[in-house]
Amino acid sequence: MPIEIVRWADEPATEPNPTSRFVRVASKETNTSSSKQFSAPASRASPNPAKKSNYQWLKDNGWNDVYYFMLSYQLRNHNDEDIIEGRRILKVMRDEEHRVWEQEMEVK
Repeated sequence: MPIEIVRWADEPATEPNPTSRFVRVASKETNTSSSKQFSAPASRASPNPAKKSNYQWLKDNGWNDVYYFMLSYQLRNHNDEDIIEGRRILKVMRDEEHRVWEQEMEVK
């Protein structure tokens, strides 16, 4: 895999400005700096949430993994009853998100 040189959009190609802000938009162009912003087209439909894995769903909703998801509900991953309860909570949340997604798709 080739190495890409990433330049910041607000910096010149020669030397970075020491007083510039830390939060910047990166441009993946290799030769010149650019102020292009990368965003998805507005017309693209949102993906079906039912097709995501549990891991991806948890990541997209702010949890690092199942362990932290269960901890947020005071459940322990070494207790079989807590594991069953965590899976039940996850299923209910995913089913609700899918129901809302289906309603949004019907409106469009």
